[in-house]
Amino acid sequence: MKTIRQRILGLLEAQRQATAAEIARALGLPAANVRYHLKILEDEGALQVIGNRRPPGRGRPKRIYATSRQAAMHNYDLLCSVLLSQNLESLAADEVPHFLHQTAERLLQTSSAAEDSRPSLEPVAGPPSISGKALASRLVAAVQRLNQLHYQARWEAHPTAPRIIFAHCPFRKLVERHPQLCQLDAAMLHSLLNAPVVQLEKLAQDRRGMVRCVFSL
Repeated sequence: MKTIRQRILGLLEAQRQATAAEIARALGLPAANVRYHLKILEDEGALQVIGNRRPPGRGRPKRIYATSRQAAMHNYDLLCSVLLSQNLESLAADEVPHFLHQTAERLLQTSSAAEDSRPSLEPVAGPPSISGKALASRLVAAVQRLNQLHYQARWEAHPTAPRIIFAHCPFRKLVERHPQLCQLDAAMLHSLLNAPVVQLEKLAQDRRGMVRCVFSL
């Protein structure tokens, strides 16, 4: 017998997308039960929120879910690569760092992934000032913000300086053609930590064979 999560995934594979209420009706399950399992499947990366549907009249927007496989069927990477190439080719070499810094700031102004899996079209307040915080607090806040942007980040103490480790590169499909994206990561870390960073490893394997990127203050 299939589990509830298997039934939810099967339904989304067949229907391509659905809200929690639509899934509950189709499977004959309580809405609260479905929302519980949707949250687990989302945390595990099996499905994604691909949009919001506003109900008629008043009411909160309803999240629209799809399996991660279906959500990945897009041309976003190709479009991003073309747009990035067009921008970088129009800049002089000494203008590229400023462009990447501005791009990093805009990325950090996106709405929280906890509220919406898609970047907001409306700019919101950027990260709060952290110049007065202790370094450990800054590192914790930076990791939390980067994880909202899907970096799977963590930080570790080190004899020379703390290190920030990315277990996932959101730009991995683009980074070979556009190595400047590593500078974009460094610019985001600089902004979040109020300190310059240097990249020590780029998509390198650790002792367990896991691919990672490593930065150091």
